[in-house]
Amino acid sequence: MRILLLLPWETDYMAYRDKFSTKLTYAPLTLVALAAMVPPELNAKIDICDEMVQSFSYDTPYDIVAISFVTSSAARAYKIAEKFRSKGSFVVFGGYHTTFMPDEAALHADSIIVGPAERAFPQFLRDYADKDPQPRLRSCCCLRTKSRVEILIKMWKHSSLTRSKARYGWFCLSEHAIL
Repeated sequence: MRILLLLPWETDYMAYRDKFSTKLTYAPLTLVALAAMVPPELNAKIDICDEMVQSFSYDTPYDIVAISFVTSSAARAYKIAEKFRSKGSFVVFGGYHTTFMPDEAALHADSIIVGPAERAFPQFLRDYADKDPQPRLRSCCCLRTKSRVEILIKMWKHSSLTRSKARYGWFCLSEHAIL
């Protein structure tokens, strides 16, 4: 199974962020947190792309493209999803925009995750592997502290995938990750 974890950026917002806030920004941990949540028994090859600092190719064949986005990047996320779906990839959305506008997001993806990803994202991946992905997963609960610590340890292992490419340093994990 090959998975792309993607954080899209709208071009206008990228120009604003580069111009005015390069000293006050950080690399989001969303993608490495999601990579850490991939169940090991799936033996997945994971690619991570934060469009603010790197690019991706539509030519790489992905089984799953997981896109986490905010409202300012929704139009870009929808365009990316359309292109990957036309190439046969299964697209799953999550993030703040998907959580607050699930009906709109569902029009552009094969599956959506609403709420925190700690429980829903691994469940989605297992369902997909079992050929039974649900169109909508809702999660309202966060994991216990012990599980969060396990995710942090896994995140550190995955961070080498993006740490060398990030321009903006790191910050602490928030209360919970939203896909």
